[in-house]
Amino acid sequence: MSELRTSSRQDYAARALACLDLTSLNLDDTPERIDALCDRALVPAPGIDIHPAAVCIYPRFVAQARARVKDTAIAVAAVANFPLGTASPADVLAEVEQSLADGADEIDVVFPFRAYLAGDHASGADLVRRVAEACHGAPAATLKVILETGVLDDPNIIKAVGHVVVENGADFVKT
Repeated sequence: MSELRTSSRQDYAARALACLDLTSLNLDDTPERIDALCDRALVPAPGIDIHPAAVCIYPRFVAQARARVKDTAIAVAAVANFPLGTASPADVLAEVEQSLADGADEIDVVFPFRAYLAGDHASGADLVRRVAEACHGAPAATLKVILETGVLDDPNIIKAVGHVVVENGADFVKT
């Protein structure tokens, strides 16, 4: 029975790890720190020979990470409008387009939650739609939209924003 439990735990761990991103979003990140993050992603987890789904980093490190995890199944995810969700749409789109050009497989964009809470419901929908268009073009990338549920703490608001992002092209919704 204990062998079965160990096997089940390993199976669960393998499935969980294959869904996780290794992330470094420190303001003081360096190329060396990003190399170390990528190297960590490249080493299979002991006993289960599984790698994380992605490394998640700031856009300025996308090309470096892409080169580091080249020819593997590990995706490169870049954040946009991070962490505050207050960048202009033009700045967000420039960040996304550069990340895609540098080889990002995924874009994790922060929904402009402050504008939404202030009553501006249209700009968030427009931003997600425009980022989705960029992500779903060539080269194609997965769009994950980050909802700041620590701030959007009303379940009805979270549900409403969730609908907005999905209706405007998000592939995934993150908290």
